[in-house]
Formats: sequence, structure tokens, C-alpha cells
Amino acid sequence: MHVVICHRKSIILTAIDILDYKLDCYRKAAPRMSHIVTKGTLCIGLMSMRIVIGFLLQETNLSECKDGQPNCEVLNSTLAVCNDVRNGVILCKYFCHLCEVVNGEWSDWATWADCDVTCGNGLTTRTRACDKPTPAHGGSDCVGPASSSNVCTLKNCPLHGGWSTWSLWGTCSTTCDVGIRRRDRRCDNPVPSEDGLHCKGESIEYKICHQPSCTELAIPDILFRVRTPSDQSLMANDDVLFKRVLINDGEAYNVESGRFTSPVDGTYSFILQYCVAPNRFAHVEIVKNGKSLQRGAIIAARWTQCANLHSMTWLQAGHHIWIRCTYPTLLYEDRYAWTTFSGALMYI
Repeated sequence: MHVVICHRKSIILTAIDILDYKLDCYRKAAPRMSHIVTKGTLCIGLMSMRIVIGFLLQETNLSECKDGQPNCEVLNSTLAVCNDVRNGVILCKYFCHLCEVVNGEWSDWATWADCDVTCGNGLTTRTRACDKPTPAHGGSDCVGPASSSNVCTLKNCPLHGGWSTWSLWGTCSTTCDVGIRRRDRRCDNPVPSEDGLHCKGESIEYKICHQPSCTELAIPDILFRVRTPSDQSLMANDDVLFKRVLINDGEAYNVESGRFTSPVDGTYSFILQYCVAPNRFAHVEIVKNGKSLQRGAIIAARWTQCANLHSMTWLQAGHHIWIRCTYPTLLYEDRYAWTTFSGALMYI
């Protein structure tokens, strides 16, 4: 009878007939061979006794599977080092039967990822993998985090403008009859940065106010307000015509000509609000019978911007008031920024 004892992955196998297992150690044994090492297999043959004892280590080089400490039996009995796979592989690999165990180790850190914001402060991350080597055969995972983060700082974010609260209504522009009150607000809550957006909407509001009658004469209701230029791209000396009539009490404003004609002698008030788009410009004036009453301009605005012109003047019946460009002008209007022209008879 032939007896074979093989140690394979810490499992002891016993066979009655060695041929049934087709083990390398038996096939490679020779009658006069005392020991042989081949293919990672150690065979010790005692042919005179017809007994073969073999240790199959399966692709594990015997010279590499050795203990790192000479006192493994003491370490295991006192500190149970074999129960701690990570340290057991390092200290007592052979004694603890951990020859095939592989503890995981970290690969190099990957490069830092892009910042997770486009402006201001954000985070950038990097990762690493537990694959140098990967844990195997019960080996422990890598110790430590698989990712790390760091603060990244980019350019400042644009700051968009916000309106302050409206001021109180101002005093009436006249002491008798009909006048105008005004209130203002500022785009400073907050003030927009250079690349931020300006506040949308009007910075000035007006309303009619009534004072005690100056004379016994009845003052006719002459009031108009128009908006939306018919042509937004204008040249020097072009008249600005408005196609949308919001108010035209007294029918003194003519949409076709863009001119207000005073029906009676009196003091009138006129207000123009004009707006331009970013990087555009406007040069306009309020005209009385061909002569300028008030001028204004917006040049290369960084955002959508509006400005106002206000003029009060005495008009005789039949005098004309209109808006004219002094240089090439590109007016603008949207739901938040209106280009408007208005006027009213104050008193006679």
C-alpha cells in the first residue's frame, strides 16, 4: 500500500492509491531520489519504504513563504498573531499558513479633479484604488481613505445688483393746481460688480398731485404717456417715434409724427426715460420747436441701463415738443426696462 500526505492550501489529503490523484510529486519521484523541487512542488520520496510525502504549494515559491519572526509560536499563543491576517502575513506567514494571503495596498493618488464650481470657493477631489495589490485569499483591505478633498478658489462670482426701497414721495412740483410728485430708488442693494447685472426696472416714479386752484380758470386735462420706439436704431437728427400709447388725455400727442402739440398756453412738464443694452449707446434730447431743452447720453453701458431727462417749460398754444437723437443711437426695451416719453400740463 502507498500512502501520500499532501498539504495543499492548508488542507491535508490522504490517498490509498496515489495514481488516483495523479500528483506531480509521485510521477516525478525516482527510486534513488531523496528529494526534488519542481513547479513550486516539494516532494520527499522514501522509496525503500514505498512511502511518499508531498507538500503542494500551488504556484507559491517556497523560498518566499517564510516567517518574518523566529518566535511565531510564542507570538501566536500570547498575541494570537495568526488571527490578525494583516500582521500575521508580515510576521508569521509560514507558521500561520498564510502563504497565499495578499494584503491590499494603495495605488498612487490620481490627479486632482476639476473644481466643482465655476467661480468662488469649491472643492477638488482625488482618488486612489486598493489594487497594488488587490486583497486576495482573505487578505485585509487597504487602510485609510480612498479619496481626499481640498479647497479650490476660482475667480469671484459676479454680483448682481438689487434695488433699495423706494424713497418717500417728494413734494408736489406746484403750489396750486396740478403738479407732479417723484420718488426714487437706487441700484445699491447690492451694487452690481463689473460683470454683474444691473437692476431691472425704473429708478424713478412720478404721479400727479393736485393743489388748490391757482385761478378761477379750469385747467384742461392734458396728459400723455407713450413707450416703445418704432425704430430702435437711429442716426443723428432722427426723431424718436413711439408706437404704443398708454395715456393721451387731450389728444395732444401725435403717434404718426411723434410730436406733442400744446393745445393751450401753460407750463408743461416732460419726462423721457431711455434704455440701452450692454455695450450700446444713446444720445438723445428733448426738443422745443427745433431747439434743445435737455440732453443726455449713455455710452458703452456694461449692463442694460436706463437714464432720465426732465424738463419743465412754458408753451404757447401750437408749440411742439418731441425727442431727437444727437448722435447715432441704439435704444432698447424689454419687459423690465421701458423707453418712455410723457408730459402733462401743470398750470396755465
